[in-house]
Amino acid sequence: MRLSVCTARLTGSRGILTLGLQPTRKVDVPAEAEATPRSPSTLSARDVEVLAFEALEWAHPGVKEEAVRVRFGLSFARYYQMLSALIDQPDAVRHDPVLVYRLQRERDSRTHARAARSLTVPLAAGL
Repeated sequence: MRLSVCTARLTGSRGILTLGLQPTRKVDVPAEAEATPRSPSTLSARDVEVLAFEALEWAHPGVKEEAVRVRFGLSFARYYQMLSALIDQPDAVRHDPVLVYRLQRERDSRTHARAARSLTVPLAAGL
């Protein structure tokens, strides 16, 4: 079986964002991979869409924030709360392990950096 691998590009004009997919290459899928039975996933269609959205690369942070508002109807903070809960689900790991582990590592590094900043005690003036 041959699958097309696509590259996503988000473009916008006049406040309208468009997601365009361009085929980049063909990939051969081994026959045994097709026949491997998968356990039923409890991920909702929205969860799968969020994971696909996170797999996209963004040139500018503001573009992603606006795309979150348009596509999901959520504030950026609420989106990241939902994403954080999603990447802790075993079904999300089974769905796309490379992406989910990367997102978990990024979240953990931000958490550690935040904790390190809060533990730093500034020197008092005059000491």
